[in-house]
Parts: sequence; structure tokens; C-alpha cells
Amino acid sequence: MEYFGFCKGISQMNMPDTIYSDMYEGYYAKFYDSLVKNDDFDIDFYQELSEEYGKEVLELACGSGRVLIPLLKRGLQIHGVDLSTHMIDILKAKCKKKNLTPEIYFGDMCTFKCNKKFDMVILSHISISLLESHQQRVQLFNNVYKFLLKEGGIFVFNFVDYSKKMHSSGELKPNYYFNPSKKAYTILFEKVDLELQKVFVNLYSEEVDSTGGIKRFVGSSCKNIITKESIDEILTDIGFTVVKEKNISTQEGLIKFYVLKK
Repeated sequence: MEYFGFCKGISQMNMPDTIYSDMYEGYYAKFYDSLVKNDDFDIDFYQELSEEYGKEVLELACGSGRVLIPLLKRGLQIHGVDLSTHMIDILKAKCKKKNLTPEIYFGDMCTFKCNKKFDMVILSHISISLLESHQQRVQLFNNVYKFLLKEGGIFVFNFVDYSKKMHSSGELKPNYYFNPSKKAYTILFEKVDLELQKVFVNLYSEEVDSTGGIKRFVGSSCKNIITKESIDEILTDIGFTVVKEKNISTQEGLIKFYVLKK
């Protein structure tokens, strides 16, 4: 885990009642779910594509169901796979409450195999940036093309083009999240390293427990900076055809969607 600034200082203090984890595990799995659960900017887009290409869908890195659950409710036959058991547990609990019964798998999106192929494979919410190397991204695209897509099926993914936002290395302005009902707060820190082509993410949280004591949580993650040129290079080698591109502007940057046809 890479800690910097404030969280590095906290980690060096060895404070009591402090729990460290990945951003997608434990306490932060629930925090991440609450952070993104209302993000629906891409749901209509996926539904439109399913009407053209088919309703048998696999979502890679499905997390706690931000995309999977709304598409299920709209009638798509969608399966999900994720590498975090904590996120899968949250997803299954949410589906049970809604009487939804999707097929959910534990697995790595770069190597996941299934006994069927799909009309559409989705990789949403810039999850491709979690892959640490160009080689892993090549492995992902190969796996989707060879083992997960039907002939004529599509792979839909997105990434953030940071090129117009990040011109130098250093820490960005932190974001603050408050939960008065739970007497809890979280601070999210980001640090850009252009030499390594990475954005390091740290989180610090405090929450008052039932006895009035304070529990502390420290989390971390890392997003890799991906360029359009590096993606285009992979596509040329594997054989996908780009059938559509779509851009959505957000506070984090310009989110670029690719729709690739096998």
C-alpha cells in the first residue's frame, strides 16, 4: 500500500483502533458503494447498445452493482464478476433485497472464463485504470476477444483522459465526505506521479462507535494513467473494430467510452 502526506503520517503514528485496507475491501467497500450508487450517467448508453447487439451481458469488475442492478431491472440478462469478495457480498445482499438473482462470479477480469459467451461485455467506471501494466491490459483485451464475446459481440469500456487536467506531479485538493447519521467522515486524497503514470489514492475516515469511541480507517488504491494512443495500439494488434466512441465530461476529467466489435 502506498501512503503519502496525511495518511503516511497517520500510518507512522501506530494509533489504536486504526484499520488499514484496500479501497475495495472492508469499511471502504461500503464507502465506495455509497459514493457511486447514484452515478447513472452511463446506464442508458448500455441499454441502447443492448437493444442493438443483444441482451446477454457480462460485467467485469461489477463491484457492488452500480451498473448491474439497474440493467437487471431493465430486463437485461446480465452476469457479473469481481475480484473483491467484500464488493460481491454487498452486491448479493442488495440483489436479495430486490429479489434479483443474477449469476455472480469471483474472478480476475484478465483471466476469467465462463461456460458461455456474451453479446456484450462491459467494463465500467474506469476500472481499466486499476490494471497495473500495459501487459495486463493486453491480457484483458485478449481474454474478452477470445473467450467472452460471441462473434459480432461488443466490448464497452471507458477510461479518463487526464491529459488536459494533469500537467505536473503532486497532490490534488482533497475531497471531504460527511455522514452525520453515523457520526463519520472520510477524506479522499490523490497524488499524481507523471513519471510513473499513476494517480495514488489515500482515504482517511473516523467513525464514532456504539460506546462513544472513535474508530479510524486508512485506505489506499492506485489508478494508472491511460492514454488513447496506448489503447489504440492494443486494438490494432488484437483485431477489435471500433464502432463507436463517446465522451462524457466529469469533475474527474473527460471520460472516454469505446465500443469495440469482435
